[in-house]
Amino acid sequence: MVLVDRKRTRTIEVGKGVILVDEDVLLYAKNKTLMMDLAAEKGPCTDDYCKVIMTLSLKVKEDPPSKNLKMYEVGGCTIAITDAVYRSIDRGRERVTISKTFSGNLFAKGFSLTK
Repeated sequence: MVLVDRKRTRTIEVGKGVILVDEDVLLYAKNKTLMMDLAAEKGPCTDDYCKVIMTLSLKVKEDPPSKNLKMYEVGGCTIAITDAVYRSIDRGRERVTISKTFSGNLFAKGFSLTK
């Protein structure tokens, strides 16, 4: 017999894609803003010819962001998404899951940059 731990998630429709947010994340970011943005990371090469890798950045902020962002209210938490992230989820019809790791960091799974 296999026991499966099914976490409760909230679903946000983003264009043709979906964002699933775990209840743990909503409790962690209660009355705050969860910011979804792109972050540029240097690739693994040691020379300057390596491509930059774009990843999804998740941050919890006390005050609402000042940029023009897409805002979603979910479970007492505001989720702010930049236009680039919105377009990528919409065009790629992605299913992005946001959860917390054992150490308490936020983690996004299922995101790939689509231009």
